[in-house]
Amino acid sequence: MNGRNDFGTLAEKPVAEVDIVSHSTTPQEIFDVVAKGLLTQGRPAMTSDGTCVYRAEDGLRCGFGMIIPDRCYQDSMESKSAHNVLTEYACMRPLKAHESLIQGLQGVHDNWAGSVRREGGAENAVGYPMHHTEAVKNLIRRLYRLAGKYGLTARTVFDFEASKIADD
Repeated sequence: MNGRNDFGTLAEKPVAEVDIVSHSTTPQEIFDVVAKGLLTQGRPAMTSDGTCVYRAEDGLRCGFGMIIPDRCYQDSMESKSAHNVLTEYACMRPLKAHESLIQGLQGVHDNWAGSVRREGGAENAVGYPMHHTEAVKNLIRRLYRLAGKYGLTARTVFDFEASKIADD
Protein backbone atom coordinates (compact mmCIF):
# COMPACT_ATOMS: atom_id res chain seq x y z
CA MET A 1 0.00 0.00 0.00
CA ASN A 2 2.95 2.34 -0.48
CA GLY A 3 2.99 3.04 3.26
CA ARG A 4 -0.08 5.32 3.06
CA ASN A 5 -2.16 3.37 5.55
CA ASP A 6 -2.82 -0.15 6.70
CA PHE A 7 -6.13 -1.04 5.06
CA GLY A 8 -4.63 -3.37 2.49
CA THR A 9 -6.81 -5.04 -0.10
CA LEU A 10 -10.37 -5.70 0.91
CA ALA A 11 -9.98 -9.19 2.23
CA GLU A 12 -13.56 -10.24 2.95
CA LYS A 13 -12.23 -11.93 6.05
CA PRO A 14 -12.16 -11.23 9.75
CA VAL A 15 -9.95 -8.45 11.01
CA ALA A 16 -7.56 -8.83 13.92
CA GLU A 17 -9.18 -8.38 17.30
CA VAL A 18 -8.62 -5.08 19.06
CA ASP A 19 -9.54 -5.15 22.75
CA ILE A 20 -10.50 -1.62 23.80
CA VAL A 21 -12.92 -2.46 26.59
CA SER A 22 -12.00 -0.27 29.55
CA HIS A 23 -13.38 2.66 31.51
CA SER A 24 -10.91 4.97 29.73
CA THR A 25 -12.02 4.07 26.20
CA THR A 26 -12.97 7.17 24.23
CA PRO A 27 -15.74 7.58 21.65
CA GLN A 28 -13.04 8.26 19.02
CA GLU A 29 -11.34 4.94 19.78
CA ILE A 30 -14.63 3.09 19.44
CA PHE A 31 -15.46 4.82 16.16
CA ASP A 32 -12.00 4.22 14.70
CA VAL A 33 -11.90 0.52 15.60
CA VAL A 34 -15.39 -0.14 14.26
CA ALA A 35 -15.06 1.96 11.09
CA LYS A 36 -11.70 0.46 10.20
CA GLY A 37 -12.94 -3.04 10.98
CA LEU A 38 -16.07 -2.77 8.86
CA LEU A 39 -14.27 -1.17 5.93
CA THR A 40 -11.39 -3.64 6.08
CA GLN A 41 -13.43 -6.82 6.35
CA GLY A 42 -15.35 -5.71 3.28
CA ARG A 43 -18.80 -7.07 4.01
CA PRO A 44 -21.29 -7.20 6.85
CA ALA A 45 -21.54 -10.00 9.40
CA MET A 46 -24.63 -11.98 8.45
CA THR A 47 -25.96 -15.49 8.60
CA SER A 48 -26.65 -17.33 5.34
CA ASP A 49 -30.26 -16.10 5.49
CA GLY A 50 -29.11 -12.47 5.77
CA THR A 51 -29.66 -11.94 9.50
CA CYS A 52 -27.16 -9.58 11.14
CA VAL A 53 -25.07 -11.12 13.93
CA TYR A 54 -22.32 -9.91 16.25
CA ARG A 55 -20.08 -12.69 14.94
CA ALA A 56 -20.78 -14.63 11.77
CA GLU A 57 -19.69 -18.23 11.23
CA ASP A 58 -16.97 -17.02 8.85
CA GLY A 59 -15.52 -14.84 11.63
CA LEU A 60 -16.81 -11.49 10.35
CA ARG A 61 -18.11 -9.06 12.96
CA CYS A 62 -20.82 -6.45 12.99
CA GLY A 63 -20.40 -2.88 14.25
CA PHE A 64 -20.76 -3.75 17.92
CA GLY A 65 -19.12 -7.14 17.42
CA MET A 66 -15.90 -5.35 16.41
CA ILE A 67 -15.44 -4.21 20.00
CA ILE A 68 -16.57 -7.37 21.82
CA PRO A 69 -13.25 -9.05 22.63
CA ASP A 70 -12.86 -12.83 22.73
CA ARG A 71 -12.42 -12.68 26.52
CA CYS A 72 -15.97 -11.27 26.81
CA TYR A 73 -17.84 -12.89 23.92
CA GLN A 74 -20.50 -15.50 24.66
CA ASP A 75 -22.83 -17.12 22.14
CA SER A 76 -25.78 -16.03 24.29
CA MET A 77 -25.03 -12.40 23.30
CA GLU A 78 -26.31 -13.09 19.79
CA SER A 79 -29.95 -12.98 20.87
CA LYS A 80 -29.55 -9.72 22.80
CA SER A 81 -29.58 -6.05 21.89
CA ALA A 82 -26.47 -3.93 22.35
CA HIS A 83 -28.18 -2.33 25.37
CA ASN A 84 -28.69 -5.73 27.00
CA VAL A 85 -25.14 -6.87 26.27
CA LEU A 86 -23.73 -3.68 27.78
CA THR A 87 -25.97 -4.09 30.83
CA GLU A 88 -26.01 -7.86 31.44
CA TYR A 89 -22.39 -8.84 30.72
CA ALA A 90 -20.01 -7.45 33.35
CA CYS A 91 -17.07 -7.59 30.98
CA MET A 92 -18.78 -5.13 28.60
CA ARG A 93 -20.08 -2.65 31.22
CA PRO A 94 -17.08 -0.31 30.90
CA LEU A 95 -18.47 0.72 27.48
CA LYS A 96 -22.00 1.41 28.78
CA ALA A 97 -21.28 5.16 28.82
CA HIS A 98 -20.91 4.99 25.02
CA GLU A 99 -24.14 3.07 24.39
CA SER A 100 -25.62 5.68 22.05
CA LEU A 101 -22.53 5.70 19.80
CA ILE A 102 -22.37 1.90 19.85
CA GLN A 103 -26.02 1.65 18.86
CA GLY A 104 -25.36 4.18 16.09
CA LEU A 105 -22.48 2.08 14.76
CA GLN A 106 -24.65 -1.01 14.99
CA GLY A 107 -27.29 0.80 12.95
CA VAL A 108 -24.69 1.73 10.33
CA HIS A 109 -23.73 -1.96 10.04
CA ASP A 110 -27.31 -3.18 9.85
CA ASN A 111 -28.19 -0.57 7.21
CA TRP A 112 -25.13 -1.69 5.22
CA ALA A 113 -26.30 -5.30 5.47
CA GLY A 114 -29.70 -4.24 4.13
CA SER A 115 -28.00 -2.47 1.22
CA VAL A 116 -25.97 -5.59 0.47
CA ARG A 117 -29.11 -7.72 0.48
CA ARG A 118 -30.83 -5.28 -1.90
CA GLU A 119 -27.82 -5.46 -4.25
CA GLY A 120 -28.21 -9.21 -4.50
CA GLY A 121 -26.52 -10.69 -1.46
CA ALA A 122 -23.13 -10.76 0.18
CA GLU A 123 -21.54 -12.40 -2.85
CA ASN A 124 -22.01 -9.15 -4.77
CA ALA A 125 -20.17 -7.21 -2.07
CA VAL A 126 -17.11 -9.44 -2.23
CA GLY A 127 -14.04 -8.65 -4.25
CA TYR A 128 -12.40 -5.72 -5.95
CA PRO A 129 -13.71 -3.14 -6.76
CA MET A 130 -16.14 -3.74 -3.89
CA HIS A 131 -15.62 -0.18 -2.71
CA HIS A 132 -17.54 1.05 -5.75
CA THR A 133 -20.78 -0.71 -4.81
CA GLU A 134 -23.70 1.40 -3.68
CA ALA A 135 -23.77 -0.55 -0.41
CA VAL A 136 -20.24 0.50 0.48
CA LYS A 137 -20.85 4.08 -0.63
CA ASN A 138 -23.84 4.08 1.70
CA LEU A 139 -21.69 2.66 4.53
CA ILE A 140 -19.11 5.41 4.03
CA ARG A 141 -21.76 8.16 3.98
CA ARG A 142 -23.32 6.85 7.17
CA LEU A 143 -19.95 6.60 8.93
CA TYR A 144 -19.20 10.23 8.03
CA ARG A 145 -22.63 11.32 9.31
CA LEU A 146 -22.24 9.39 12.56
CA ALA A 147 -18.78 10.86 13.16
CA GLY A 148 -20.24 14.35 12.66
CA LYS A 149 -23.15 13.66 15.00
CA TYR A 150 -20.75 12.76 17.81
CA GLY A 151 -18.11 15.39 17.02
CA LEU A 152 -15.57 12.74 16.03
CA THR A 153 -13.02 12.81 13.25
CA ALA A 154 -13.63 10.48 10.33
CA ARG A 155 -9.95 10.15 9.45
CA THR A 156 -10.25 6.36 9.36
CA VAL A 157 -12.97 6.59 6.70
CA PHE A 158 -11.05 9.24 4.74
CA ASP A 159 -7.91 7.06 4.78
CA PHE A 160 -9.93 4.13 3.46
CA GLU A 161 -11.32 6.20 0.60
CA ALA A 162 -7.86 7.57 -0.22
CA SER A 163 -6.39 4.06 -0.31
CA LYS A 164 -9.07 2.87 -2.72
CA ILE A 165 -8.58 5.87 -5.03
CA ALA A 166 -4.84 5.17 -5.04
CA ASP A 167 -5.51 1.52 -5.90
CA ASP A 168 -7.68 2.37 -8.93
